[in-house]
Amino acid sequence: MPSRSSNRLVGVAVGTAAVCGIRFLCSFLSGVLIWGNLSDGLPAWTYSLTYSGSYMLPETILTTVAAVLIYKAAPSCSQSRKSKVTNGLPEACAGKTVI
Repeated sequence: MPSRSSNRLVGVAVGTAAVCGIRFLCSFLSGVLIWGNLSDGLPAWTYSLTYSGSYMLPETILTTVAAVLIYKAAPSCSQSRKSKVTNGLPEACAGKTVI
């Protein structure tokens, strides 16, 4: 059975990718519905898919990798739900520098 921390690591990765996917969907739809008339002869959905995908795919990959690395670097900051909260951070992370 996978450890609890690996389940959370998968959760961080899947959650981050899902949020980026929702952001891509919003960007794609706004491109079709609002900016579709500026597509220079291409169908609006093709233009929006190409344009939004050209920056959202790399961003999704980089954001997911960064979220996983941050989680691995400071797992105690995201694991303590019942601990005392200081300055908006769990007690285990209160003295650490947050970027």
